[in-house]
Amino acid sequence: MNSPDQPVGEELGLLEHDEVARAIFTVLLDRHPALVSLEELTRFFDHRERPEDRITPLFVRECVDELRRMGLVHQVDQFAFASYSAVRAAKLSG
Repeated sequence: MNSPDQPVGEELGLLEHDEVARAIFTVLLDRHPALVSLEELTRFFDHRERPEDRITPLFVRECVDELRRMGLVHQVDQFAFASYSAVRAAKLSG
């Protein structure tokens, strides 16, 4: 039986929200300064071996939107790219 404070995602082996955001952010950092389409991000995560590691287009859009609100990502229409601050911080952190 599940306790109310136990995340369902862990139980099902699904990726957690922060893991998805981190994965998307890593792709955008790796491809900087390129613009990456949201469709391309979805395709990138759609070819994972384990079905539970696949990320839906809605989840991609939500995570990009969250990263944008935090100032880590910029978005132009259906394209996203890592912000200068995010790229600089990644370089400084190693």
